[in-house]
Amino acid sequence: MNHVPRTLAIGDIHGYLNALETLADFVSLKSDDTLITVGDYVDRGSDSAGVIEWLIWYFDAGQLVPLRGNHDIMMLDALDGGEWKGGWQSFGGDKTLESYRRFGYDPEKDGLPERHRRFIESDCQKIHVTDNHFLCTPTRITTCHLMISQIRRSTGRSGSIRHRMFRGRRWFVVTQLRRMAGR
Repeated sequence: MNHVPRTLAIGDIHGYLNALETLADFVSLKSDDTLITVGDYVDRGSDSAGVIEWLIWYFDAGQLVPLRGNHDIMMLDALDGGEWKGGWQSFGGDKTLESYRRFGYDPEKDGLPERHRRFIESDCQKIHVTDNHFLCTPTRITTCHLMISQIRRSTGRSGSIRHRMFRGRRWFVVTQLRRMAGR
């Protein structure tokens, strides 16, 4: 039986590197598969730094389409002294800081490793659109509805159905990822 290249989506990894690696093994990720990650790579789990490193490896290999999530945005804002500086740690940022400190980095003092920051700021996208798929990681659901309305007007396609399907699949993937992490 021949292998058909697949497009796989994963959401809300939240620093759980072991669960991410388990999932990649479970689906037998191949070199011609495309992986779309829908953000929230950091916070909560114990290895956010490892998750970012894993994602960078797949991005550099041309296999990953990364989208930026609200936790990734909060982290950059907090480390830059923005409005999330005081509150980010209560959303799991404390686990992210611990993760980087184990590798000799102090993000609060020195910032993120340059490649990690560039990955989140520049390589991660806000939206990914193909002929058959529309994926976005807005911070508000209203933003996603506006994007869908614009796409519907410009393409004549029904984006709301895809959006509901996407939300349902994202929930399923998150549930599976947390089960594999033992949560």
